[in-house]
Amino acid sequence: MKPEYRGLGAGDELIEALMHEAEEHEVVSVCLFTRIPDYFAHLGFREADRDAMPDKIYKDCQTCPRLYACDEIAMVKGPLPNIAVLGPKTVQRPELVQINPVAQLTGTR
Repeated sequence: MKPEYRGLGAGDELIEALMHEAEEHEVVSVCLFTRIPDYFAHLGFREADRDAMPDKIYKDCQTCPRLYACDEIAMVKGPLPNIAVLGPKTVQRPELVQINPVAQLTGTR
């Protein structure tokens, strides 16, 4: 972001709009990874253990070159999710994680 645009409130407005949309869809937990945790803390997010967010990692991080060397901080607003629905809960051998779990069930690729 260009320095002259910082502090004008656009980021706050964007996050507030997204949180309002989450409320409309009855989403009770919003998870994110960030390099600016202080900013999200002032919006009510708190730091969390990234291992408590397997769906976030499975959905958003599988193609990231920093998957196993991530420098972002995990944060959450609301309760931490207590189930994983998108991917494996634990990864015993990361190099064998199946990207498309539906293919495994149907036998297709």
